[in-house]
Amino acid sequence: MLHSAKYYRLRNSVKLFCIGCVSLVSLLLLSSVFNFNNTLSKSIQIDANFVEMSMTVQEIPLEKLPISSMKKAILHLTENYKKDELCKSCNKVQQKLSERTITANILDEKGPSNFLIFGVGFDSIMWTAMNPGRTVFLEDDELWAERVRESAPFLEIYTVNYSVRRREYPQSLETFSKQKNCSPSGSTVGCFLMLALPQELLDTSWDIIMVDAPSGGGKDNPPTRQMSIFTSAILARRNKAGAHILVHDVHREIEDVFSNKFLCPENLVEALERSAKLFSGSRLTLRHYYVQHSESSDFCRS
Repeated sequence: MLHSAKYYRLRNSVKLFCIGCVSLVSLLLLSSVFNFNNTLSKSIQIDANFVEMSMTVQEIPLEKLPISSMKKAILHLTENYKKDELCKSCNKVQQKLSERTITANILDEKGPSNFLIFGVGFDSIMWTAMNPGRTVFLEDDELWAERVRESAPFLEIYTVNYSVRRREYPQSLETFSKQKNCSPSGSTVGCFLMLALPQELLDTSWDIIMVDAPSGGGKDNPPTRQMSIFTSAILARRNKAGAHILVHDVHREIEDVFSNKFLCPENLVEALERSAKLFSGSRLTLRHYYVQHSESSDFCRS
């Protein structure tokens, strides 16, 4: 009986030890996968030679772009649209080929993604074609959104309202600092910089976010990208895997200041910033950030 009791205790000890080992191995494997995914996300960066060449060459030939053949084919179609002599800007994609290549490279590396884009334009079909996953567009001009829906009903477009206008900058940053819930760990309910979105979009884990709207131009008091950038910063930090954020037109003060404030210099992966003076107005102005999940009350480390 004594031997039986010892055997019973030993068997239980071995069983518990084995369970512990299996659990530990499982945790280590999960940790490895998580770290691998984190490393993979952080390492999605285009060839440095491409960035260097973009700074010195007006336009890189499409066949030399460091992206997949499928992405090149899609870009080829957007570069060779039929021009309308009565409307020179019709069907014109605003981002330069080099700028679009940065996003195409991210989509090549990540595959099917949840892709949120601020703004609907002539490039919307292109982005949808590039992403095998879900692509959603946010547009503040209801008439323009309806026009696009009629011509491309398969696009997923939501109309939004940007209540924060140009004249509210830079006081908007001071107002933000006084609202305690306007942080990655806060509820953001009542936060004036947070764009009002359908709950379904707020609950979605967005892998890639592109800020290319509202236009922010004009002489009056137009909506600017203050809300777009802040909302992107919040949504990115809610994704457990983090998110890639692309901000266009960062040569402008609001885009530059808000990107530094809420997306943070330490999260900058790469940037195409070339003066318009270099090649007769051919400006490059795009930044790529990778923002990790965070429950901190602070956006940046410093």
